[in-house]
Amino acid sequence: ANVAKIAIEQRKKRADVVEPQVISEDLLIAGAIEPVKPDGEPWKPIEFPQVTSLKLSFLNIIEIANVINFNSLLTLRLDNNIIDKIANLNHLTQLTWLDLSFNNIKEIEGLDELSNLLDLSLFHNQIEHITGLDGCPKLNIVSLGHNKINDLRQIDNLRKFQNL
Repeated sequence: ANVAKIAIEQRKKRADVVEPQVISEDLLIAGAIEPVKPDGEPWKPIEFPQVTSLKLSFLNIIEIANVINFNSLLTLRLDNNIIDKIANLNHLTQLTWLDLSFNNIKEIEGLDELSNLLDLSLFHNQIEHITGLDGCPKLNIVSLGHNKINDLRQIDNLRKFQNL
């Protein structure tokens, strides 16, 4: 009887494992949260250019991809995933808030065209060097806690940002 019970428990555990995934159309539809449509219906892909806020948190996303046609996007939450590289965001030129906290990012890159970015969270990643932010002159909040920045002189790279 105990063996059967253990086998059932093991099967349940295996079912709970979430496989790594890429950003699919279904995730985008579910993650498009602002503005709220008057009819309360989910956003259709053809309407993505009107979406201003996208939440793709806690989804085991392995890479940033397929975030196209979000021309009006102001906030993007990709926190608590397994992303290891910042990429495919340069077309989101209206973006003001980007949350990539709790991922596996090793390098700050791919932000060159995000000139309107005000708030960037890279908290709890694997970052060693504070570089790659020059394309974001308006930054007023940068969260870099719990990374692998060992040389505190790296903070000098943030002095050029007048709003920080």
